[in-house]
Amino acid sequence: MQPTIVIAENHEGLREWLRRRLEEAYPGCRVLETDNGEEAVRVAYVRVISLVIAAFHLPGLNGLQVAQCLKAVRPKLPVVILIPWEDEMYALAAATAGAGACVAKGKMDADLLPALENIWLNESVEPNPACQCQGRSREEAEFVNFPDKKNQSPLTDKGGGLV
Repeated sequence: MQPTIVIAENHEGLREWLRRRLEEAYPGCRVLETDNGEEAVRVAYVRVISLVIAAFHLPGLNGLQVAQCLKAVRPKLPVVILIPWEDEMYALAAATAGAGACVAKGKMDADLLPALENIWLNESVEPNPACQCQGRSREEAEFVNFPDKKNQSPLTDKGGGLV
């Protein structure tokens, strides 16, 4: 069975690049796209999903909140957080939220596929050690101001059809 991957990224060009990259790397995979966190969580609750890739900053639920919501009901579901740049506070926040990996947007071309392979090879789907920062507390990671606005963009497949 080919994987079904949800991409939650509010920048359309980056979402399209991610979809193309995933479809090239995993022929036959199904990639679902949305520009907000609520829709990513909704679809992962009602469908069989293999992986969620969520941007750190999203309208409505951000990537950390997406990871926390999904890990509460599907602890083994791999979540990758796309962080704005390499920074140990972003990485710690992603690991604390339950992400299996975090990838800096500026290094996605080199780091995304190895991160996915690492997650899928690790049956327990524990957070990737590269996404953890030593010496920081959970409280230090909880620095993000979570927005409460809602964006009701529908989840679409590569053809633009509603899912």
